[in-house]
Amino acid sequence: MTGQNDTQPEGLNQWNRFSKYLWFNEELKFWLDISKINFDETQLNDFEEKFKDVFESINSLENGSISNYSENRQVGHYWLRNSSLSPDIEIKKNIDNQVLEIKNFSIKILKGEIKSISDEKFKNVLWVGIGGSALGPLLIIESLQKEHFGL
Repeated sequence: MTGQNDTQPEGLNQWNRFSKYLWFNEELKFWLDISKINFDETQLNDFEEKFKDVFESINSLENGSISNYSENRQVGHYWLRNSSLSPDIEIKKNIDNQVLEIKNFSIKILKGEIKSISDEKFKNVLWVGIGGSALGPLLIIESLQKEHFGL
């Protein structure tokens, strides 16, 4: 790898590279180790401007910019996990109300207030309501591997 001292033993070279390229963000409590990626200092420096653009785009997206141009709408799936991240109070209220409706519906199923066509309490419910090319199938697989009752 470029820029390393070839006179040092390989293990020491790896340790030095690991020490140099291990990154931690205190606020996020997030560690990132890029020491095993094959790059040199020039390539790393070239990415700095690209990452600035990426973070500007992320900020714009999180603040409600239109990102799904074919449908002329915002995309904020992460708002569903934390509605306080929504770009405005109306979106937050809409999300909170829909989550409450879903929760109330599921409670009625668990209590037997909503029953099957044959007027029996449901024994098994598989609730799939997530999009994404990989997330939907992953949810189904994980749901079928576990037994849960309630919220």
